[in-house]
Amino acid sequence: MHATIGIQKLEDNRQRVAVSHVYSLEVRLDGFLNFLIFCVTLANVVYTVLLGVAILYWLTVIVGVFDLDLFNFDVDSDVDVGMDADVDVNADVEADADVDAHADTGTSLQGVLHSMLLFFNLGEVPVMIIFSFLTFFMWWASILFQYYIGKGSIFWAVVLLIPNFVGSLLLTKICTQPFKGIFNKLSEEKEDFEEMVGRTCIVATSKVDATFGQARIETEGSPLVINARTENEEILLKDEEAIVVAYDIKTSIAIIHRA
Repeated sequence: MHATIGIQKLEDNRQRVAVSHVYSLEVRLDGFLNFLIFCVTLANVVYTVLLGVAILYWLTVIVGVFDLDLFNFDVDSDVDVGMDADVDVNADVEADADVDAHADTGTSLQGVLHSMLLFFNLGEVPVMIIFSFLTFFMWWASILFQYYIGKGSIFWAVVLLIPNFVGSLLLTKICTQPFKGIFNKLSEEKEDFEEMVGRTCIVATSKVDATFGQARIETEGSPLVINARTENEEILLKDEEAIVVAYDIKTSIAIIHRA
């Protein structure tokens, strides 16, 4: 009799625990769904879409569809081209004095624009890293403000657009600062490797063919050993001289031909 009662209590406790777990899960799912709905309300949907674009981009980078440098640009060259074109067009239709004044103004604007871009690490850090941080901070600020104060208000979303952008841009500047050193170092290494093109090397392995091999480049210090491959079924044997004709920074493999 006592054993039967004990078993019944145990079963009741198990049922209560199971019900409690189900209820807890339902509450969490309900809260998550409410959060998703709040993210796509009119006051937050723009930031949510931009953040989604950033996340989608990084997923494609992970699977190899896009490259990290896809949207990169050279700050110096882009700013110079834009300003020079503007001055040249005006030079065809205005007097020399006006052109000179406009050129001076253009140079000043160019300097200001160049400084602003560099201040926010554009040109030194990949654009999509900056874009990702910026969209995340703007999205998070909008979500927090609208949840606690704005309550989904379109009016407040418009009023806070500029302050949100400026504040998020400053936070992005802070968060991307460590990336400057990393990408500057990678850029220097890339330039060093690109300088190898055209240099003479010595086959260091038993052979170098289209699938296997290493070569040695003499330097002022220790010899630089590189992974090397040939093209057109060419085979180079150990200690043969060759010329580096190309270098793939992504695979760290040089293409060499017989000297």
